[in-house]
Parts: sequence; C-alpha cells; structure tokens
Amino acid sequence: LSTSQVSFYRTKLDYDHGRAEYEVEFWKDHTEYDYEIDAATGDILSFDYDIEGYSISAPQSSNDIGAEKAKTIALNHAGVNASDTVFLYAQLDYEHGRRVYEVEFFSGNKEFDYEIDAATGDILSYDFDAERYNIPSNSGDYISEAQAKQIVEQMAGTTGFYKDFKLDVDDGRVIYEGELRSGWMEYEFEIDAVTGAVLDWDMDYDD
Repeated sequence: LSTSQVSFYRTKLDYDHGRAEYEVEFWKDHTEYDYEIDAATGDILSFDYDIEGYSISAPQSSNDIGAEKAKTIALNHAGVNASDTVFLYAQLDYEHGRRVYEVEFFSGNKEFDYEIDAATGDILSYDFDAERYNIPSNSGDYISEAQAKQIVEQMAGTTGFYKDFKLDVDDGRVIYEGELRSGWMEYEFEIDAVTGAVLDWDMDYDD
C-alpha cells in the first residue's frame, strides 16, 4: 500500500523497554493496520490487522474447515513450516456470534495469533510479536499435562474441571496456565513446564 491508498495514517515515536520504536497505524477500507518498528534497525517488531465493522448479514454456514485446515491457512499466511513451530494449536471459539478458529504458534522468537472463519477459512485477524527469548524446542524436557494438573490439584486440595488449560511462554519461561473450577471456587495458576514450580496462584469464590 502507499499513503495515497489509505484513509488515515499516523506515525509516533515511542519507547518500550528502553528501545525506541515507531508506532505506525493506518486504515484501508474496513481494515485497521498497526505496526511497531525498531527506530534504530527498521525491524518490524509486531504488527496486526483487524477487520472493523465485519458484517454478518446472513447466518453463518454450518460448514467447518476443521482445526488442521485452520492451522495450514495460518502457517501458509505466515510463511512458516509446521516443523519450525512449537505450541501449534487451534481451538474453536465464538466471536461476535461467528464461529472462528483461534490459532497460535511460535516460530523463532515470534509469537503468531490468528482468528480464522470456521466456515470459509477467511483470516479475520492476525498478529505477531517479536519476543526477546529463545523458545525451547525440545518438548521432552517439559512435565506432562497430567503432571501439571496433579500439581494444581494438590495445591487446591480438590479436583474439578479445567478451563483454558494450555502450554504457553511468558517472559522466556515455558509454562502451563489455566483455571481449575471446583464447585464455587476458581483457581487460576501458572506452572513452570520444566521444573513444575508454581509461579502464580490465585483462588476466588465465584458466587
């Protein structure tokens, strides 16, 4: 795109973690684009676009492309091979009444997030962030999901059902995070995926 093709254009110099960055924002039709660019090197640190005012004028088709197809669409768009990623997953969700696949994966030092229409395969939004960490590629070094859940249940002193349980990366550390619900109690947690240490714990009575 060129500046003559966009309806709004803004550039702002800012600082994030001591690094000078340009924040660039522009619009084209119903799509908003946002970039963060390293002011010294010109490297793209993050970008995303969102389709604004996405109109659902008719009921969404009952067709479903499936999680594997959603992953393939995201990987092809990002120009990444599945063998070069870790934590590649896709889950079906609802966004503004529309069924979407949320696809997340890490490649190199970048985290990618996509929302893909479950019926058509259209990319509704995506973004990536260049993080300052090297993601471990050997999943054999991690404790299993079952072991992580056992640690959570020992901490809580109860069992229940899990919500949003997943493997993720936070500040360069691989973690299991999620929520355990038991009766009226909610337990939110972060567990070190290598050592099994409880990094963050919160319990709340949900009435």
